[in-house]
Amino acid sequence: MLPEGIPTLVLPKIIIDELKAVLIAALYQVKLKLVPVVYNHIKLSSHYGKEQSVKMSVYPICDQNNTLAYYWIRLDPVKTKKQAKTIISDSQKNTLHEELIIALEGELVETKTMLQSALENMETVNEEMQSTNEELMASNEELQSINEERQSVNEELNLVNIERSKKIDEVSQAKDDIDNLIRSAEICTIILNAQLEIRVFTPAIKKIFNLMRHDIGRPLKDFHHNLKFDQLLAKSAEVLQSNEAYENEIINHDHHWYLLKIAPYHSIQSQNVTGVVITFTDVTKTKLLQQEKNKMEQDLKQALKLAPVAV
Repeated sequence: MLPEGIPTLVLPKIIIDELKAVLIAALYQVKLKLVPVVYNHIKLSSHYGKEQSVKMSVYPICDQNNTLAYYWIRLDPVKTKKQAKTIISDSQKNTLHEELIIALEGELVETKTMLQSALENMETVNEEMQSTNEELMASNEELQSINEERQSVNEELNLVNIERSKKIDEVSQAKDDIDNLIRSAEICTIILNAQLEIRVFTPAIKKIFNLMRHDIGRPLKDFHHNLKFDQLLAKSAEVLQSNEAYENEIINHDHHWYLLKIAPYHSIQSQNVTGVVITFTDVTKTKLLQQEKNKMEQDLKQALKLAPVAV
């Protein structure tokens, strides 16, 4: 029943010529009425020189909404007696031709309707496209204006970044200077924040507190010192409250004397007290000299008392 040639899925192209007209008419009738259409005797030619007849049945297959979804096409061979003629009569041919003409005319009307609808849709689409193009042109103008503003902002940002980079370099240089100053300083210094937590300390502070770099941020109360002085934290809290410095000479367990000074730490920006600076200046030599001087003075006074009075 299939013609020779390149395979295809288009039904009118894969059906033989004797069935093409009948099939088109049947499909149209099924589509129009949603009822089965049957043609009992259709004459076909044979490759073996014999004629045969088939019965064509076309059934509609509808979905849940009773809308035509598929066609079921069935071809069955017709068995006839020898004396019977298996060709379609003239009246059947005329009826078939009329149905075919009606089917073709119906398809033509549908095609014209679809074409007209397509043209109207195209006109609508063209109008929408024209409107869209106008909007795009307006958007492009706005984008161009935005790009110009963005370019101007970028230039300003570049200038700001250059200035910021200079400031960062200055701050980095200042920090390096401070770090070098702290490392080179022999005075034991420790800076605490308002919560008496460690902010900065000099390496020399290890003579009094055993601090490591990772101890920054911890409360000073967590660490022990070797001083014979147990009011360090209390005096630091007093300086925070009074904004007045505190000084005192203290001694550690190794008999080293230090001049203790606790001064308020002022913020450069707000000038508020945000912590304290604690320094321990080693005055052992001065203290020993003073003690030796005091002893010599006492010895001299005692000697003068014991010496005879000159006549």
